[in-house]
Amino acid sequence: MQKVISIDTVPPLTTASPAGGTYNAAQSVTLTCSDAGSGCNNIYYTTDGSTPTTSSSVYSTPIIISATTTLQYFATDLADNSEAVKSQTYIIDTTSPVTTVSPSGGTYISTQSVTLTCSDIGTGCNKIYYTTDGSTPTTSSSVYVSPIIISATTTLKYFATDIAGNSEAAKSQTYLLNVIRILRSPGVYYSSIQDAYNAAIDGDNIQVQAVNLTGNFSANRNISLSLQGGYSSNFTTSTGSTILKGMIQTLPGGGVMAIRNFVLEK
Repeated sequence: MQKVISIDTVPPLTTASPAGGTYNAAQSVTLTCSDAGSGCNNIYYTTDGSTPTTSSSVYSTPIIISATTTLQYFATDLADNSEAVKSQTYIIDTTSPVTTVSPSGGTYISTQSVTLTCSDIGTGCNKIYYTTDGSTPTTSSSVYVSPIIISATTTLKYFATDIAGNSEAAKSQTYLLNVIRILRSPGVYYSSIQDAYNAAIDGDNIQVQAVNLTGNFSANRNISLSLQGGYSSNFTTSTGSTILKGMIQTLPGGGVMAIRNFVLEK
């Protein structure tokens, strides 16, 4: 009678799921052993940075990783073969980034160059998304790459994401650009041509900085005045043009208006 003796010299193989990487939530890690010979025996592991041995913890249920951790492990089979120690590093970052803005929203009398800066104490900042049209920003919105030029009254909304995928709540800043004045009252500014026109009296000169404005304007009062665009930020020179995206509408009884240095866009 012959006796068959099986020789198993091949170590088992352990896989980890999910694999190491960067995550924004705690991970439940499963270790699975496979062995084509005598069969798996035990999986040993550590999470404290030490090299596992057969005196280390024996895997029995998924390992909860809730902070940045290096998981090291190896398996043995029933023939006492041991695989080489493997490791997976899990970076857990659950803290959202923070975006700061400079200058902050407020009332200004000239165009503002707004800088957005992201800071993150974990995996690091990824991108800042923003809108200037009043809509709530998403990851499909414009990506911040350089200072945002605010030349008219605008609400800037923005948020940042980090490399782990955390997102901060959307923030907003409103910039009131008073880039219009009436020469008769140099210390009083307006954010729209309509507001300045409504405050004007017969013979006034409305001066507008060389910025881009959006909105319609209706001349419906029986007064004569001058509307001049293209002024510098301190209203000392008028060498450029003011771009108005909208309409200037003269209504019956609207008086006489001399308009200079304006470009109308539809």
